[in-house]
Formats: sequence, C-alpha cells, structure tokens
Amino acid sequence: MKNAREMVGTIQLEFFDDSSFPGPAAPKLVIYMGGVAAGKTTARRLHHAKGYVAVEASDIYAKILAKERVPYPDAENTVETIGRLVAFKAVNERRNIVTELCAGQTEELKRLIDKMVSIGYEVDIRYMAG
Repeated sequence: MKNAREMVGTIQLEFFDDSSFPGPAAPKLVIYMGGVAAGKTTARRLHHAKGYVAVEASDIYAKILAKERVPYPDAENTVETIGRLVAFKAVNERRNIVTELCAGQTEELKRLIDKMVSIGYEVDIRYMAG
C-alpha cells in the first residue's frame, strides 16, 4: 500500500456488499457473545457470512496483514480506525450488522443495545456457551 490512509480506505470497503441492505425491513444487529474459544467466530461465519457487515477486530486485522505487514502498535490503532469507519458506514446506511463481544461486557452491551434500538435496529443476541 502507498500509505496508511489508502490502506484504511481499501480495507474498509471490503466489508460491504449489497446483500447487507435489509430492504424494507428494519436493519438487524446480531451480537455473538461468549467466552474465549466459545465458538463465536465460527458461528458468526457460518450463519452470517452473507447479508451482514461484520464489525469484528479479528477480521479487520487479518485483512490488514493480508495487505501489508504492520507493527503491532500501529496495527492496533489501524484496526480501531477501520472498525469505527465500518461501523459508522454500516449504521449510516442502515445495513445489517454482526459482531462479537466477550461475555462480561454487560455495561457496553446495554449501551449498544439501547442505542441501536433507539435508531430503529432489531437486536438479536446469541450466547455461545462453548
């Protein structure tokens, strides 16, 4: 990549396709929750690979590494930047979204659900017991 800005823009667009538009229905947010190695990523990829924008740090990081070797501190900042841009674009365009949260993030989860419901999203939480 020529520069970080170009890489961010290129990677951000890789998370979008037309299948993530919900049509006339309300957009959906699907949240997979569970502990480490509980199967969140496997289930998400199996059930929501199409029709949803994945806002997930591990997917973003994998795309960064596929394009360019980035030192860890820079990669962490780049993952966060791309994640915010992907989430903002997905919500702004009212697309279906899927993400993962580790169990125990109760306050973050409540704030996220309240906000998404307030802007017209249906929220589906899927807990993975592992």
